[in-house]
Parts: sequence; structure tokens; C-alpha cells
Amino acid sequence: MFLFLIFFTLSGVFAQEVITPTIKGGESRVVSLDVEGMDITEVLKIISDTSGWTILCTPQVKGKVTLWIKDITVQELLDKVVITNGLVYTREDNTIMVMSQDEYARQFGQIRKIFNVNYANVQELSELLKGFSSTAGKVLADPRTNKIIVIDTKEKVKVIEKIINQLDEKSVIHTFNLDFADAETVQKKLGEMVTTKGKINADKALNQVLVIDTPANIEIMKKIVERMDKEPRITTEMFALQYARAEELAKSLGKLLSAGGVVQADKTSNQLIITDTYKNIERIRKIIVKVDSQRFQISSFQLNYALAEEIKPKLTKLIKEEEGWVEVDKRSNKVIACTLSSKMEQIKEMIKTFDEKNKQVLIEARIMSVDRNKLKKLGIEWSATGEHDLKVSGNVSQDLTTSAASLLFQMGNLKKDMYNVIIKALESESTTDLLSSPRVLVVNDQKATFKVGSEQPYRTITIVPQTGVEYEEVKFVTVGVTLTVTPHINEDGYITMKVNPKITSLVGTTEKVPVVEMREATSTVMVKDGETAVIGGLIREEKKREIRKVPILGDIPLLGYLFRSKEDTKNKKELIIFITPHIIRWEEKEGTK
Repeated sequence: MFLFLIFFTLSGVFAQEVITPTIKGGESRVVSLDVEGMDITEVLKIISDTSGWTILCTPQVKGKVTLWIKDITVQELLDKVVITNGLVYTREDNTIMVMSQDEYARQFGQIRKIFNVNYANVQELSELLKGFSSTAGKVLADPRTNKIIVIDTKEKVKVIEKIINQLDEKSVIHTFNLDFADAETVQKKLGEMVTTKGKINADKALNQVLVIDTPANIEIMKKIVERMDKEPRITTEMFALQYARAEELAKSLGKLLSAGGVVQADKTSNQLIITDTYKNIERIRKIIVKVDSQRFQISSFQLNYALAEEIKPKLTKLIKEEEGWVEVDKRSNKVIACTLSSKMEQIKEMIKTFDEKNKQVLIEARIMSVDRNKLKKLGIEWSATGEHDLKVSGNVSQDLTTSAASLLFQMGNLKKDMYNVIIKALESESTTDLLSSPRVLVVNDQKATFKVGSEQPYRTITIVPQTGVEYEEVKFVTVGVTLTVTPHINEDGYITMKVNPKITSLVGTTEKVPVVEMREATSTVMVKDGETAVIGGLIREEKKREIRKVPILGDIPLLGYLFRSKEDTKNKKELIIFITPHIIRWEEKEGTK
């Protein structure tokens, strides 16, 4: 028995009755219908006469129908009539029974079944299964226990159970080793059919595609790959040259051939004999025509540091369409250019300019926490300008929303000798804490990130509305210091740095959820190679309670308070960040080696 369940609210009707049914094609069952306020049983009779179906109605099937419909199938008309009156119908072969929702529930009933999900994501799977349930059915997901609860008719539950069994399979890993097809092309095709929990990745160097998916889907993919990875049609052609020399041109064209391609040069007749795929032969034919026009030449360039794909757009701008072309070989990182002899010199110069070793910067950082009062005693004040105090060449103000007053981030430069003096002075104080002293080597214009802190855990409770099930989850919030530095090397030996210090600290909780205070600023500073940029003014207040007591006597119950005392102190701590960049020159590194 096939069951069709459609539940919607009853729509309004009009008292006046206007009937203009139009039937087209007889057996094709396409109708146009214009009715207003017609009794539903009369409309069902029209559908029965048009379709040849036997339509039975229970006594509870009542209502009026108002429809203006043109050129739809009889099946669609039946659905719309039932929808507008909030009814249900079942179908067995050519017989249709129309009834109310209550009658359907009493006759067919509903069952409840729980399914254990082993591999699939229950949330994603439940959303998919809702499309297969009846309108009165329910599909609920319980992520904590990894179960799916289905409440529906017996027939619908069977359908959903079959779908779960098909989708809830353990993923397997399969590697497709390709002989002829391109890995990226195959990845794009298979990516269209991978399941929600599947993953796909292409290895261009090895020409492989790695797939993680269900066994059933992997089998389908195998058939697709088998059709795509077929050996292409091979052909051989001869090219008689007028101006170009066959032997020289053969060397350049050899880099454009496919894996099984062969090019031979006949010096006597100045001809090229090329065996390759039909598609590649056509591509090479266009190249030979241009090169053999006496005005064009072809050259290949092996890149050592730059990426061929990134340079290609820049080189293409130099050559107009009628002046030649530029191709790249990603596998060998080569550039092949075909253009006028005058343009080829420009191509060579541009490639030489871009194919250079990237400059690097060694960034040394020191992150220190110092007692504010001790700083003043040492004569260090960021805003000071005295002969023996720290002189700041620039500063950046940043208003921050904190529990205290707005804070000032101050940035400036220190020469090497002054930097050493400051560091030794700070380290001599017992209250100075060296939080971190990382060093990182970064490519010019790339971001370096320093993190000093910890992950603070906290618990959350989530209630699933459909089931009322509670489950706990542990989450983490990061507190500490995060510093990002992006250096740019200038031609005059100076380094421009984009600096972004960010400080987060735990200040309390609200309903067991951590409250985090954040201070952040962004600035651009310029320092000479080997000199130091300093960030100060990051001040926070620490509260401490110190208990002093007489040994043994201070621990006596009740009387002990006479021999001990408590003292609450407030100390202001200042976070100081020193950043020293060093330009790494390749000739120095190679000489050291």
C-alpha cells in the first residue's frame, strides 16, 4: 500500500459556485479548473471522472473549495484540494481513500523507534530524514547519546530505518592513483558526489586523489574514475620548418609534451616528428606556426624561488595576444614563453627580478611583567625625557573598555646599548617576571605570532528541546598575551613593523561563565636593523593578602588570632614588550654554513 499524507490548515471558501472545468488530452490528465465555493465531494468527483481513479470519501470529508488553476496534472490537483481542506488520503493501486486526520490516526496509528547511530553525524542525519517522514511524524536527534528517535507510521519508520542503515556506515580511505587524468580535475568531479561526512584531497605532485567516505559511495567513485582515467588517443605528425631550426625547437617543445610524448628532429630535412595525444598535438601545432614565422622565439625558464603560477599573470601583461603566449608547468615549476625576440628580453628581466630569494627577518621578543613602583625607582618612565631616562620616539594612544580607567599603549625605539642597560636593570629586580622570550624567523611581509597564556576551562549545560535531555560540555577561554608582528624590510636598512599586542585576563564569572577583560592596540613602528621597539603602559592592578604569624602560636585555635595579622596590598604591574628585528642576509647564512 502506498500512503500519501498531506496536512495543512483549512482555507476559506466563498458561497457562490462558479464551475468552468476544462480537460485536455484525456489520458494525459492535464486539467484547468475555476471553482468558487464548490463542495469538496463535487470537486473530487471531477477529479475521478478526469483521471479514472476510484475516489472514496469518509463521512467526515466536508468543506468548500475555491480554486483558479490552469494546466496542472490531476495528481497535483488532488493534492491541492486535500491541502486546502486539511485532509489526508491513502492510495492503493487505482483506489484513493480521502479521510480526516483523526480517522487516519485511528486507522493506521503511529509507532516510536530509537536508532543507535555509530558513524554518521546525528544532527545532519536527522535533518535529512525529516524529508522522508510524514507531516504528522517526528524525527528527533540526541547528540549526547548519538541516537535518533522516530515517531511515525509503521511504513514510514521502515523507510527511515532503511535509509539510516545505508548512511550510517564506517568511512574508509581509498587512494586513486591516476595514470592519465589530472588529479585536480578528478577531485572536482568526485567532490560533487562526496557525502556530508566525506573528505577529498588531491596530491598534484603524485597525481593522486585521496577520498574518505562510505564504502558504497567509494564503489560508485571507482566507476567514475575508471571512465575518466583512460589512455588518450595517440597520434604522430610531421612538421616541416622554414625558419626555425628543428634541433633547437625540439628541446623547447619537449618540455610541453605529455608523459608518453616524444619529439624527434630531422636535421637533414629540418623537420619535427612528434608523437603525443591528439589534444596536445593541436596545442603544439599553434606554437610551431608562431615560432616558425621568423619573428618569434620560444624559451623555457626554471624558477628556483618564485612560483610559476604566481608569475604567469605578470608576464602575460607584457605580451599582447597577437605577440605570443606564456605557459607554466606546475610540476617542474617552469615558465615557457613564446613571443617576439624583442619581447623575450623583457620576459627574461622580469623573471630574474621576481625569482629572487625572499628576505627574512629574525624577530626576538621579550615579554616582562614589572612592578610599577620599581620601574620609577630605576628611573624608567615611558613619557620621561631626562638624560638617563628612557626616551620614547613615538607613542600610540588606544582607549580601552576595562574595569579600570582607560589605559595607554606607548611605543618607541631603543638603541642596542640602551636596550641592554634596561634589560639588565629590570632583571636585577626580584619582582620582575620574564614571561617569555621567543625567537622566530619569518619571511619578509609575513605575519609572526607570539602567544603566552593558558586555556581556562568552564562547563556549559545544553538542553535538547525536543527530548528534554541535558548534556554537559567543557569549553575553553584563552587568557594571556598575544603579539603579532608583520615586518617589512626597507631599502635603507630600516624595518617597518605592524605590531598588534592583545592582552586578555580573567576578571570574574557571570552565571559560571568566565568574564574576560581584553586590551588591544595596533600600530606601525620603524626601527633600524638590530634596534629594539618597546611597548609599555600596559598596566594592571594586583590585589594580594599577606598573613604574618608567630610560628606554632599563630596556628592555635581561637587564641591564634592574637599571634597573627593580615595585610591587604595593592601593586600595579606593568607589562613591557621588547621587539628586536634582525635582517637575515642570505650571503651571511651561506658564509656561516
